[in-house]
Amino acid sequence: MNTKKIKKPSPSGAKQVVPISEIDRLKEDLQSSKQQHAFSQNELERTRDELESRVKKRTGKLRSLARELTLAEERERRRIAGLVHDNLQQLLVAVLLNIGVTKTKNHCYVILQELEGIELMTKECIDITRSLASELSPSVLHQCGLAAGFGWLRDWFGEKYGFNLEVSADESLMPDEDISITLFQCVREIVFNSVKHSSVKSARLTMVCDDDSFVNISIEDQGAGFDAEALVLQDSWKGGVGLFSVRERVELLGGVMLIESAPGQGACFTLRFPAKLLKNSGKEERSENSDLGKGDLNEGLDEIAAEKEPVWIVRKTESHSPRHRVILADDHSMVRQGLVRVFRDEADFEVVGEAANGKEALEMAREQEPDIIVMDLQMPVMSGLEATRVIRRELPGVQVIGLSMDATKESRRSLLRAGALDLLHKGGSAEDLIQRVREHLAAKAMASGS
Repeated sequence: MNTKKIKKPSPSGAKQVVPISEIDRLKEDLQSSKQQHAFSQNELERTRDELESRVKKRTGKLRSLARELTLAEERERRRIAGLVHDNLQQLLVAVLLNIGVTKTKNHCYVILQELEGIELMTKECIDITRSLASELSPSVLHQCGLAAGFGWLRDWFGEKYGFNLEVSADESLMPDEDISITLFQCVREIVFNSVKHSSVKSARLTMVCDDDSFVNISIEDQGAGFDAEALVLQDSWKGGVGLFSVRERVELLGGVMLIESAPGQGACFTLRFPAKLLKNSGKEERSENSDLGKGDLNEGLDEIAAEKEPVWIVRKTESHSPRHRVILADDHSMVRQGLVRVFRDEADFEVVGEAANGKEALEMAREQEPDIIVMDLQMPVMSGLEATRVIRRELPGVQVIGLSMDATKESRRSLLRAGALDLLHKGGSAEDLIQRVREHLAAKAMASGS
């Protein structure tokens, strides 16, 4: 068998003959190499895609874990605040109330001096614990919502640092409690940054919903400003706390933090998060809930009442003397006992009921129709704020005076808007409490012409 050969020049100039079979083999080898390369490329792309997918899943898990850790931190802060509020503060209030009653009955000079010293120390303890509880987790944030929490922040920065924080916040924007806590802590950190570095004594805080999709919280000052781009690029941004923590928290909520600043031109921080995180993302729903949803609230109360045994109620009693009939509502039995002693020792008051929560106070009010209810603001089942709204709507003749360990300006405003006469501090003396109640009742009587 003859093999056809191709001649090609040799280096020496002589012609060489290359078999066609070798050329075919080289072509096959080249094709095979191309196929192997393509296979390897596909394998690399598949492996890359798989790694990217795994990284995304792991990142999602890490973000979820980080969010849970953040929320756990905030819940722990509130738990500590609750321990201080529910135990130490309430015990001190009970002691103070009993001291006030004892002072009015014992005229021994030495004993009176000792009691006055104890009274002063007790008030100091209450002030210290109230300040601690508020700084850990201000109760107005949980009672009245994020906008009221920003109002508390304004007052707190003003009192502690002489810093004027102007607040303009839409009260209808109500995120869930955990989200409100996170956003509150973020805003507090940013305002701290302004206090420390802006070289000015004022800033403006706004919270608005720019459309149906996003809510914007902006903190703006006219201070020294900074290079925003350099801030993002510096190492502290990657591994520190402060603004980095704020950014991470907002991102965990599905939002972003925008920074606008330049040297000498002030700074503006904007926290932008989805409106779907609001309790009611629709505008109509928010407007309805601004009055607590009148029909829905009553229906819910009826359902609760049907599930439980009727609460204890003191029946109306006949009296020939003009006495003010009062219901006392507080979820701490020691405080209720102290309040009962204070009012029962006064000839012009008659205690007709005691309630351990807002729902019980509402039911007693419907049954008794008292002249006035002295009610704690923060209670289980139904808060004092919610109960006040319903009582003033259903029973306009029944007056309400609130009590709170954190009688801030914002919580007072919220309670007054609900229809209460006043919000008094729990740590006040028994004499002051009785006097304030009498003053409000007298002013109300004069206004009505009775």
